[in-house]
Amino acid sequence: MTVSSEVFKNIYTCNGATTIFPYTFKIFADDDLEVVLHTIADGTEVTLTLTTDYTVSDAGNPAGGNVTTVATYSSDYQLIIRRNLPYTQETDFVENDPFPADSHEDALDKDVMLIQQLKESLDRAILQTSTATTPLTFPLPSANSIIGWDPTGTFLVNDPPYVPVETPDDAVDKDKDDSDKIDLMTVLYAILGVVITIIVLLLVLIFMLLYRVRQMAGKDEDEEVSEEEDAEAEGGPEEEQEEEEAKEPEGAEVPPMEKTKEVPEEEGEKPPEDEEAEEEGDREEVVGEDGEEDEESKETEADSRISEVEEDDEIKIVIEEYK
Repeated sequence: MTVSSEVFKNIYTCNGATTIFPYTFKIFADDDLEVVLHTIADGTEVTLTLTTDYTVSDAGNPAGGNVTTVATYSSDYQLIIRRNLPYTQETDFVENDPFPADSHEDALDKDVMLIQQLKESLDRAILQTSTATTPLTFPLPSANSIIGWDPTGTFLVNDPPYVPVETPDDAVDKDKDDSDKIDLMTVLYAILGVVITIIVLLLVLIFMLLYRVRQMAGKDEDEEVSEEEDAEAEGGPEEEQEEEEAKEPEGAEVPPMEKTKEVPEEEGEKPPEDEEAEEEGDREEVVGEDGEEDEESKETEADSRISEVEEDDEIKIVIEEYK
């Protein structure tokens, strides 16, 4: 056969359900294919393993065959199927032996396929212009560096980190982002101010309520005290005397009347009992002599009785003061 097509690679986007993916070029054996799982988001690639991750059918068919994967892959992945022949020549041409056309043609087809395989790799490489005469070699990777030409323009070297130049559009976007941040902070500060105001008003209201309750309680206490004072005023000295008697400790001895009545006697004064006895004796004498009382004796008797009552009141006052 002839190799009339340059196709040697098929790329499919997975859908989470398909497991059969056709390849549209000729291979000589199942391991002449390389199946790669490509992650679309970050570009990472993983080479799948024959029989473990996939199987191959119709090797040797000029129209190709199918690759059947063991697992299904979501739309986040792509499946790349490409021909990957070994760089060997295994056809042995013996002198004077028959020269079969099929084996000779397969050997020539393989050479073309290897050329196509190399071309696929070169198509993905960075190449110099046709006028370049110096080989191009990349320096070893260096973190946060960029590849650039040396001062002579001959070799590639790692330059210091690249600092992007800010364009007017970038400045506008940055100002817009800053403005959005400022607006958000303004809203947050406004909300915070409202919350603080509400808290202060609630505290003031609670304080006023407590003050009012305390004021009402004090007013009630004042009314009770005034009522007690009015009751005491209406009770008079008798209630005061009862309260004083109640305050006296139990078992207190009341002093005898003789001790409380310590009134100094003036010379010539007689005790009230003696005066009363003398007045009664005088009355008896007057009655015995005259048989009747005149007006003068009645007035004298009345005066003496008034003086006795006054003396008795004074004695009571002294006793109360002593108590």
